[in-house]
Amino acid sequence: MALPPVILKGAPFTFTVLYLQHPDASVLRPALQQKIAQAPQFLNQAPVFLNLTALPVETDWQLIIQIVREAGFKIVGLSGRYTAKQRQALQVLCLPLLTEGKLSPSPKENSPRLASQLVTQPVRSGQQIYAKQGDLIITNTVNAGAEVAADGHLHLYGVTRGRIIAGAAGDTTSRIFCNHLQAELVAIAGHYWLSEQIPQPFWQRAVMIALHNEQLTISCLDEVSLIQSNAVQRKE
Repeated sequence: MALPPVILKGAPFTFTVLYLQHPDASVLRPALQQKIAQAPQFLNQAPVFLNLTALPVETDWQLIIQIVREAGFKIVGLSGRYTAKQRQALQVLCLPLLTEGKLSPSPKENSPRLASQLVTQPVRSGQQIYAKQGDLIITNTVNAGAEVAADGHLHLYGVTRGRIIAGAAGDTTSRIFCNHLQAELVAIAGHYWLSEQIPQPFWQRAVMIALHNEQLTISCLDEVSLIQSNAVQRKE
């Protein structure tokens, strides 16, 4: 039986949102170039959604798009919650608009967690695994070039070299528990570190990564366990 010439399917891709906070081209251009230079292997030609909600309606939108593309990003579309006036002004760009969720209620309240997803096989380079509205548990290796993401927590028990993303739907309470951190990218609710931004003392260690005041924080799980063990011994 011949296959149909066209198949339309949904897929759980994870995209980066680029938030532009300044309308001045002379400010944006070097800032974007600097951002690309931090990790050209990941950010150069990276597909992104633009969030332009912080820019005034009278912004030169065509110039903004040109600057972003010249810096090296591939624009997939726009994201954010725009007023009717902003939407009308942005029509000149002819880009699809992905409306982001409301700030309230929180993602945790709006999307209750489902059962955790368990993966026991190695995650190969180029492979993507996504746990929608739940936690993701991986007991094997995550290879370089792979991507694992969850709307909830990530639990990684093998050597982890790929891209790891918790709180993919925006839940800022999500955490990453990693037994051997060598990740190419770490992200929680849109806040990320590239490998060179991960503090060196935590490299190849068992760690917990969380989001606090819109900043990623990291701590060693073995040190936390030692502190808790000492506290129990003192009580006894």
